[in-house]
Amino acid sequence: MYDVAKVSRIGSRQVNQDFALSLADETGAYLVVCDGLGAYSDSDRASRISAHIIAQAVAQKESLTALYLGDVFKRAHDEIVRAKERGEISPSSCSTASFCYLSQDSVCTAHCGDTRVYIFRQGRISFVTKDHSLAQIAVDKGKINRADIADHKDQNKLTRVLGGKFFILPDTHFEQPLTVGDGVLVCSDGWWSALSEAEILRAFSSCVSAEDGLRRMEEIINGKADDNYTALLAIIK
Repeated sequence: MYDVAKVSRIGSRQVNQDFALSLADETGAYLVVCDGLGAYSDSDRASRISAHIIAQAVAQKESLTALYLGDVFKRAHDEIVRAKERGEISPSSCSTASFCYLSQDSVCTAHCGDTRVYIFRQGRISFVTKDHSLAQIAVDKGKINRADIADHKDQNKLTRVLGGKFFILPDTHFEQPLTVGDGVLVCSDGWWSALSEAEILRAFSSCVSAEDGLRRMEEIINGKADDNYTALLAIIK
């Protein structure tokens, strides 16, 4: 069974440009979080478009592959572009997207931008997606430590988004299924940038439910975040 909870707050912004969807049943669970680029108008609509297309596409597919997930993200990208061409949203609107699917057979993720997926396995964070940002490039070049990404001046300068001038395939990751007590956190940058990995792990490890886990994390975020912040947490029961 999958215990799933959600938090999405506007923060100090005028519009919540984050959007999250999830579905869980006896066969599996999927989690999707999208974040419209904060400096651009109508990006809240871009994030909704992305989340709905990804969620609908994965719900209809029994087996997910990197090729299929790439096609799904391309559909989301194309729909944002078409919405721009129809004059429904601003020409500058874009969105990030992170997705995770849990089943009895495997765990798979796909992401574009700086929304993240954290996988908790056997009491530790076993996997975290890699941001598509200039700050991450600085990490890759050894100029800053990974823990300093949240405070870096280029943290919000993204190298990969949906609805931009070019489409770049999402990064995908596949691994063995999780077991009881393991879990997954999918969140926007407004969430993870206000929390250290140690704080995230501590909240997850001590929680009694997915809702309790997000509450413990949000208690740390409160007073620190000036951005929208959104998270979905799933725990295997």
